[in-house]
Amino acid sequence: VTMDDLDRVIRRPELLPDGLTVQPLGPREYSLTAPGHRAAIRVTTDAEYFERHADSVVLWSPGGDGFPGGRADRSGWEGGSRGTTLQRILDEVG
Repeated sequence: VTMDDLDRVIRRPELLPDGLTVQPLGPREYSLTAPGHRAAIRVTTDAEYFERHADSVVLWSPGGDGFPGGRADRSGWEGGSRGTTLQRILDEVG
């Protein structure tokens, strides 16, 4: 799974688990509301951008805050309400 793969997924709300809401903010930067969060968080799928702005943005990647199955999420893709896996999602977006 690459950051490019994840960016293709986050731009397609129909592929995200129930409860995640995403609004684009800029190139590869999004406002994300996730279960377990009281407010939206800023996430990015650009590792270089994250390194420059780590104090104000979260890298949207497996295990990260705001990512399905991450610290604040109890459902995720694996066995969550969508009943699918991240790999199946990535296969759908080709």
